[in-house]
Amino acid sequence: VGPGEAMAPPPVRRPEHTALRPARHRAARGTLLLTQFAGYLVLPVALALLAAGVLPSGALFGVPAKYDKWRHPLADSVHQVDLTAVATRDWPRLSESYSAPGHPATAALPGRAGYWSVKGSPEKDNWLRLDFGMPLPLSVVSVDFDPDSVASWAPGVDVEGQIGAKTLWLRTTHPRKEKQGAFSTKTYGYDAPVTRAVDSIRIGLNSDLDGKTGDEQRLRLREFNVRWRSSDALRLHPAADGRLAVENATTRTLAITVRPPLLPAGWRATLVGRPPRTLAAHATYQARWRITAPRGTTGRSPIAYAVDASESGQTVTARCMALLTASLDAEPLC
Repeated sequence: VGPGEAMAPPPVRRPEHTALRPARHRAARGTLLLTQFAGYLVLPVALALLAAGVLPSGALFGVPAKYDKWRHPLADSVHQVDLTAVATRDWPRLSESYSAPGHPATAALPGRAGYWSVKGSPEKDNWLRLDFGMPLPLSVVSVDFDPDSVASWAPGVDVEGQIGAKTLWLRTTHPRKEKQGAFSTKTYGYDAPVTRAVDSIRIGLNSDLDGKTGDEQRLRLREFNVRWRSSDALRLHPAADGRLAVENATTRTLAITVRPPLLPAGWRATLVGRPPRTLAAHATYQARWRITAPRGTTGRSPIAYAVDASESGQTVTARCMALLTASLDAEPLC
């Protein structure tokens, strides 16, 4: 070897037609990194699928059902439903002691751009009444006046329920107020909780303490609401011939109890067949009632369906109103 020449041995050439193979330690490292990356994706994808409710309730050892139960307990499925928002000409029957021209009580129903006024009434202590045709398990009655029409610090109003011949006075709570000046407020609305089933509601206007009717005639009732509580864990779909579809809107199995429907006096309803004790996730049960109307019935009458849903010792009720004819044609109001 001459001076300046490399002392390293010549490189060994790879034989021809031989596949290139990465080092074993590199292949193992790549597999490990790929596994870790997949692991990072599994958790968020699984959570997204659980939140979307697209997994079967029995998948992954029942995890979707347990997750839905934790995320959406039955208690959270109960909401206040406004029955006056679905009022029709036939139901509920609305009457009033007096209405100013162009301002009937129907103008104060939800969604109407008007108000009820008794301006010009020759009498004092005017009222409006909603007759439901049968006792209903209401939860609250709300009244809201135009604040500008309230002359004093609060409107003179009382709310009563009727149970047959018995009157149930309803205490007004949760006053809604509007600021008047720097130091005073004016009340323009109330809620009146209903503690028992009633067949009618009366909203009365009170005159001044000295008997004058000025404040009463100045009042403009902007809106009144009658609500009951209903769960959306079950969806009820009334149909003709006394049929009722009960749909489980959750991703888990619920125990159900079909209650007898509420009907006006003289109507009869008998359940055909035996309902199931449980209803699977997203399943539907078709109930059918054999319903008979009193002889000579004309027009449409109300019917109130109710189905209980239970889980882990907790029970909620789904409710739905409908109007029936004597031939059992149905118009759902839910």
